[in-house]
Amino acid sequence: MSFMTYSIKKEVGQDISKIRNKLLSLSDEVWVFGEISDDTLEDIIYARDHSMSVRFVAENKESFRFISEKDATFDKQLHRYDIEDLQKMIR
Repeated sequence: MSFMTYSIKKEVGQDISKIRNKLLSLSDEVWVFGEISDDTLEDIIYARDHSMSVRFVAENKESFRFISEKDATFDKQLHRYDIEDLQKMIR
């Protein structure tokens, strides 16, 4: 779950897909930090469907670097899906 999603759910306590999509529509691109979760996957699909750039970021304590989508990793909960299908969804 992205920080933005968690913050909105905590404050509003409702289905926040419309709110999240509205916020995404105001953006030029989406940066994905760390593992891809269910909510982050939805954000990536929304961005791709709306011709927005998606940048994947690998991070550690000292720095971060941009990586390709093929090097992105998925949250354990998403491993119930075929990894090849997930990779196709983020391209």
